[in-house]
Amino acid sequence: MSTNNTISKSEFVVYGKGKNEEAINISNVFYISRPDKYVIFHMENNIFKHSGTLVEFEEILPDNFFRIHREYIVNMEYVACIYKTYLKLVNGIEIPISRMHREQIQEFITQHAR
Repeated sequence: MSTNNTISKSEFVVYGKGKNEEAINISNVFYISRPDKYVIFHMENNIFKHSGTLVEFEEILPDNFFRIHREYIVNMEYVACIYKTYLKLVNGIEIPISRMHREQIQEFITQHAR
């Protein structure tokens, strides 16, 4: 039996096998990383590992999720401060910004400024 994934713009649901079935509300995800073979969804008090690539998720995540590094996608709703080489989330986690993504982040901020 293979793993079946269902993803929408408002909610992210991963169906596993049997007892491993999981559902994640995407709005609760602070950031997503892929330090090794697993994509890791980081929430306030929990993490969820899923096999796959960041590119798979980057293409289908809501617009408030932004790729800032080859290993990180960030939910911009949880960003407290943006510096030149990293950003800080509301929970104090610092995530590096790659040189390649700095200009894109500035454009994102300009487009979404209130």
